[in-house]
Amino acid sequence: MKTIINKIEGFLLIMGIILITLVIVFIPTELYVLARVTIQPEGFWQELILTGIALYFLLGIQFVLIVIGAIFLFEVFFKN
Repeated sequence: MKTIINKIEGFLLIMGIILITLVIVFIPTELYVLARVTIQPEGFWQELILTGIALYFLLGIQFVLIVIGAIFLFEVFFKN
């Protein structure tokens, strides 16, 4: 019985680590969606500025965080 409980605890720990990593990795996307909903751009220039900010966040910072998150998860799960 204890082995089943240990397996369930290990599974929940792994899922928790993955969930926390994904939340941290996608913070720029969450910020962009929040800004878009808050600002509600109406014209061409507002759309252009918001798209520029989105490209900066989603292509720059987001990519770096995805790489760091992948390295972190690789180290956690394949550590000898």
